[in-house]
Amino acid sequence: SLRKNVTYTSIRTLKNAVIYGPVDILRSHLRNKNKVVLPWDTLVKHTLQLNVTGGSGEDVWISKGKSVVSAGPGGVLTVQGQGNTAVTAVDDKNHHNNDTIEVEVKPPTSI
Repeated sequence: SLRKNVTYTSIRTLKNAVIYGPVDILRSHLRNKNKVVLPWDTLVKHTLQLNVTGGSGEDVWISKGKSVVSAGPGGVLTVQGQGNTAVTAVDDKNHHNNDTIEVEVKPPTSI
């Protein structure tokens, strides 16, 4: 009888890995690079657009103190009340890839 030696190669599923740069909140237009200071006004809810570089482009914005500022889609901060808080931009594809900035809301006379 004929006998053949056959070698079988195991086929594994290969997954492509995409490496994104670190999420970084752009601070070049801010006076203080470590903190955003916004005015408190009882008549107007001031807003500020924050932007990021890096990451997958699918960012989620989180305000630690929603009574101070709310953080909406695309990095739009809206003043809610006086105080201090932190706002974080998180890459939705990798929650360990994030950046945080401090936010202070106070009366315009003390800015």
